[in-house]
Amino acid sequence: MTQLTGANDETTYVSLDFDFDFFGIDCRNIFISTNGHINLGADVGTAYNPNGATDFINVSSPMIAPFWSDMDLTNRGSVFLNQSEDRAVITWDGIGSFLAPNVSFTFQAQLMANKRIIFGYNGVADTVSNLDEDLVVGLSRGFGTGEAVRIVIGVICMIGLGWQQWKRQTENSVEFG
Repeated sequence: MTQLTGANDETTYVSLDFDFDFFGIDCRNIFISTNGHINLGADVGTAYNPNGATDFINVSSPMIAPFWSDMDLTNRGSVFLNQSEDRAVITWDGIGSFLAPNVSFTFQAQLMANKRIIFGYNGVADTVSNLDEDLVVGLSRGFGTGEAVRIVIGVICMIGLGWQQWKRQTENSVEFG
């Protein structure tokens, strides 16, 4: 397995414990990127420069992007995966960005067998002064279809739920690194 902790611009392959239906496509194989996105079915590489909506909606493979930007784990942070029979929780915990490698960003994506996706955020630094590239948050159908949901308002935030509830999602999980 490719190591993500301590890496920059890397992806790793994971097989889910369940079939995840995304835009009508059953996916079990996912690729987790250090740059804050998940691709389903195929690795599209480690592109860290999302050219706004154009790159996002025309990506060649379905993409779930809780925080797609130029992130960097060489100085800090880890990526965790915690799975059960009906849920996979991917957490980017305390990672830095390429521009600000010592500034901490923590976020996660939860993929559920019932087709639900939850994005959570805790400890996200000022994105204007700490990211050198665009930031994309949303879902893309992929395959160049031009269909995507770019989330601007309505992201479920974990900030008010308390750190202990958030942290339980990473307990007994697999750390990449």
